[in-house]
Amino acid sequence: MDQQAPDRTLPPAEAQASGATDQEPRDFDWLDDDRVPTEEVFRRRFRLDLPLPRRPKDMADEIKYLRSALEGAYRRIAYLENLADTDPLVPAFNRRAFLRELNRAVAFCTRYGIPSCVVYMDINDLKRINDELGHSAGDTMISHVAQMLVRNVRQSDAVGRLGGDEFAVLLMHTDEHNAFRKGESLSKLMTDTPMEWGGEGVDVSVSWGVHAIKPGESAEDALSGADKAMYKTRADR
Repeated sequence: MDQQAPDRTLPPAEAQASGATDQEPRDFDWLDDDRVPTEEVFRRRFRLDLPLPRRPKDMADEIKYLRSALEGAYRRIAYLENLADTDPLVPAFNRRAFLRELNRAVAFCTRYGIPSCVVYMDINDLKRINDELGHSAGDTMISHVAQMLVRNVRQSDAVGRLGGDEFAVLLMHTDEHNAFRKGESLSKLMTDTPMEWGGEGVDVSVSWGVHAIKPGESAEDALSGADKAMYKTRADR
């Protein structure tokens, strides 16, 4: 049984406008319960808890059994692949998987001249939240920001948690001007959407910067450029 690869078709050029990035429907049913651990979410999503059928009694029953066992193996492979790519706390790529997607974007830029950008984001005052409200509140803040990012970019884009309170968003087929507009809209969305904690709202803010991917540069260089742009934007403000 062949496994279908995820659709990574680039969006048309007219989808660069920041407003267009918020219009694509996405299936986020598996994100509804913020408190469900990532591993348990994946186990439900790939139906890993389904029992294998009983041992076969004859040839026809054995064929049915083997088919079912093979389907179960495919589900487990898909589960492990997703688990390996996903941050343990939030529904976003981990650093390794995000760099893989970034390498792909650099290759498209180098070979075809397709513009793409990286938006680097850092949650402001997370240490204060940890100190005043506890580390559970800090983890909830990280999850809150991750879900806001994932829900408000296109399917062709990628969101990664780089570690701690740092995130990056890869905007495919997007020039620097429109990436900057998208960064502004995501930052405003965070400010306008407080995190709920203990029956009250906790303000959210992020610092961010944009780096336009250059042909031939490495993924690490692109990420470093976005990081430096974030610090420059923070200093200018």
